Amino acid sequence: CAKVQSQSVSKFDLYLFNDEVETSLKLSAKQVHDKLADAVTTGNTNLPEALRLATAGSSKPILILLVTDGQAVSSKENGEILAANLAKSAVLRRSKIVFLQAGYSPEGATFVASLNDALAARGMGKQAHTVLFEETSQKGILGTIEPILVK
Repeated sequence: CAKVQSQSVSKFDLYLFNDEVETSLKLSAKQVHDKLADAVTTGNTNLPEALRLATAGSSKPILILLVTDGQAVSSKENGEILAANLAKSAVLRRSKIVFLQAGYSPEGATFVASLNDALAARGMGKQAHTVLFEETSQKGILGTIEPILVK
């Protein structure tokens, strides 16, 4: 965020979710950092609502970094929400979705692959990237996503 903000005047929208979705709009890089530093994972995963809010009607490029262990998020609705909302976006070609698997679980690998497949089936494969935990654990999150963002 700090790197992006240093190159533009962009602010960031952040959607943190568990049972409920917490929406924070027009944050600075420092505010994003502080929110993430204070975030605690609890409860169930309300991913469909978070995806609806994050992708509905955006007029600016979207970067979704979805970090998930894949447990308790088996709804097929998730990929469809992403595909349907992003297909409506005028800035789709400039948007990126990165699915980061957290932890070594078969559920996580299957889930991030299913999201990626839902977008690829709609011709959005160039926007979607799946990163399995092994790669993230070797390169770190920034080392994993930076090459994707500059493509």
